[in-house]
Amino acid sequence: MKVEISSDKFGRLFLGETPILIITRGFMALLQQTAEKFFGARGAALFLYNAGFKGGYNLAKSLGSRGLKGPAIMEACLHTGFVRGWGVFGLVELNMDKPRVDVIIRHSPAEELRDAGRPACHLWRGIIAGVLQYVAESSRKRRGNVKIVGREVRCIARGDPYCEIIAEPAEGPSVVAVESGGACAPARSAARTSSRWFL
Repeated sequence: MKVEISSDKFGRLFLGETPILIITRGFMALLQQTAEKFFGARGAALFLYNAGFKGGYNLAKSLGSRGLKGPAIMEACLHTGFVRGWGVFGLVELNMDKPRVDVIIRHSPAEELRDAGRPACHLWRGIIAGVLQYVAESSRKRRGNVKIVGREVRCIARGDPYCEIIAEPAEGPSVVAVESGGACAPARSAARTSSRWFL
């Protein structure tokens, strides 16, 4: 896939009409490691998750204003992540009735944090949860308040072969939104081979 990047006379870069910055994956890892140094692992996770949640929600809202609905918004967001270099995204499950989404990310920037020994994709946990939050709120099937949270059940930074994020309604207080990891999800090899990939 060819991606067109342009610049203006002031040196600003654009992907289509979207202003962008180009940073290395190593620098992104350094930003996360520095946040962990100053705010602790939990504080950095909270910061990145919430920034991702708001960014994902706003991206989904922007796509919704262009006429996309429901699953098409999630699919467009995953494709955008791929185009912007965040990895290869596989949609294992998207259930609009619950609502629930299960996403695999291969070749994510967590490769730069392989020695962390713990899940590290806090930004993408937030992005995916924020997108699903918007989709749930805008769906006519969902009535009443629902608070979506994202959790990472697999992560390259923890030694897993890929990253996997599940977003679904919170079962308890919203503070669980900052947690990640825990026990590994059970293997579901059939689901992994039937994923829809966004390239």
